[in-house]
Amino acid sequence: MAKTKSQKQEVLTNLAASLQAGTAVVFANVQGLTVKDSEELKKIGKKEGVKSTLVKKTLLKKVFDQIGIAADPKTFTGGVGVFVGIGEPVAPAKIVVDFAKTKDLMKIFGGIFEGKFITSSEVATLANTPSRFELLSRFVGALNSPATGFARVLLGNMRGLVIALDNIAKQKV
Repeated sequence: MAKTKSQKQEVLTNLAASLQAGTAVVFANVQGLTVKDSEELKKIGKKEGVKSTLVKKTLLKKVFDQIGIAADPKTFTGGVGVFVGIGEPVAPAKIVVDFAKTKDLMKIFGGIFEGKFITSSEVATLANTPSRFELLSRFVGALNSPATGFARVLLGNMRGLVIALDNIAKQKV
């Protein structure tokens, strides 16, 4: 059944709001994926806070015009899957790039990051960027490293003293 003009306008408004609210968005060709593959991709995305949907190119063009993205979705080939990250900015890129490695049919068209359109190579670069959690872990490790080293130095001196006293005690016995 065909959608009414008001239904189409509602979809347009919801998609525009979703693209603007997302921390990162990735567009990929999902045509040719099996239903099982599509469901698996959605399931992986849902775990990471990534919403996915299929969008017609004409609708995507209207949304791009509405939110000020200078890209033409008409150049995208096949069906367009839109993957919107809600929390972690690199999550949609990581999920789609990793999934595309296993499926030859899937091609990444580009994405939106910080309000600007990015190319497929920039999406791949974004996918290789560590997540916020990984960066925080590295930061905490870097902060903790000097304290840990200092503690080891102090323990080394005490250990040396204990060994020396033990050797003296053994010599006297």
